[in-house]
Formats: sequence, C-alpha cells, structure tokens
Amino acid sequence: LAEVGRRNDAVPVSEEAVGLYRELVELNRDAHLPNLAMAVNNHAIRLAEVGRRNDAVPVSEEAVRLYRELVELNRDAYLPDLAMAVSNHANRLAEVGRGDEAVPVSEEAVGLYRGLVERNRDAHLPDYVQSVVARAYVLVEDSRFRAAVPLLIEASTAAKGLPEYLAQPIIGAVAGLLRRAYAGDATAVADEFRRVTGQDVSDWLKDLPSAPAGEGE
Repeated sequence: LAEVGRRNDAVPVSEEAVGLYRELVELNRDAHLPNLAMAVNNHAIRLAEVGRRNDAVPVSEEAVRLYRELVELNRDAYLPDLAMAVSNHANRLAEVGRGDEAVPVSEEAVGLYRGLVERNRDAHLPDYVQSVVARAYVLVEDSRFRAAVPLLIEASTAAKGLPEYLAQPIIGAVAGLLRRAYAGDATAVADEFRRVTGQDVSDWLKDLPSAPAGEGE
C-alpha cells in the first residue's frame, strides 16, 4: 500500500502484521522472531511516512533490540539487518529532534556497515554509502554542519563507483544536504569543504535548499 501512495492505509495493515507475528513468536520464538523484527522495522517506517514520528521512535528502537537478539543467535545472517535497523533508528531519533541520541546511533550504523564492507565489498558497499549519507543527515539535523561535510564528500566519491541507478539518488541526497549545511553555516562549511577537497565551494552549493534530503528509510 505504501509503495502505491496509500501510506495512511498502510499503517493499520503494518500494525496488524506486527500483532500477528507477536502471536506467532509466542508459539515458536525461534521460528518467527526474524519475521517479527522485519515487521516491526517496517511499521516504524510506515509511521514515520505519515508524520507519526514520535510514535515511530519506540517502534524502531524495538526493531533494533530484536535484531540484536537475532545477531546473538546468528551473526552472519542478521548483521546486515541490524545495521539497517540501527541506521533507521538514528533517522527516527533525528526526526524528532533527539540529535544527541541520534549521532552515536548513526555512528554505530556506519561502523556496522564498514565491517560488512570489509567482508564483502560488492554486496554491502551501496548500503555503507547510504549509511554515511544517513549519518550526515543526522548531523545536519543536529546543526553539526561542519562535521557533516567530510561524510558527504566521502559518500559522493564512493557513489561514483556504484551503478548509476544506485549512485544518482545518493548524489542527489548529498547535494541537498550540502546545500542545507551551507545554508546553516556558510563559513564553517566552506572552510571544511576546502580543507577536505582543496577546492572552494561551487556556486551550486550556495543555492538555497528546496527541501530536506538524505533521510533514507
């Protein structure tokens, strides 16, 4: 439903799915816990999509807890899912102004994805780059504009090695976040951009941002 624009209709459906999987977990926790974790994670996203961001935070937090439990049982199988859930939870925290909490959570997500890339670069590089953008988004939301710049440059550089269909959304998100950062603190961002790249900021960076970018899921 959410994929065809019926986001408000999707919320009670995702909530029902969570309820059903909770019943199944009561019957057989080992068999159904992965499905419950996935359903809880999806429900948090659905809530955020319809503006129920405060409601989404404890749900995304539960998803992280469930995936941590699964990682304890089978690290190789569920570590990618945990990384995804942690990154999503950081976004949910940032969306409700809990930046001090979101920043370390987003850092954990990047660290998890970095570890996955070291094991299988081709499989996990796109998710790693997206997690870097998500961390930069959290920093921008928390008005840490200078700190976001190196991450955004890293993501932009890494995206050039991805297939175009993956790279273009990332590059677009990077551009939007750089504009937001520059609008927030032009001097600091220009200085950091120059320090990292050895170049002055481009004129396009000075354009006012039209909308927030980089949230990810």
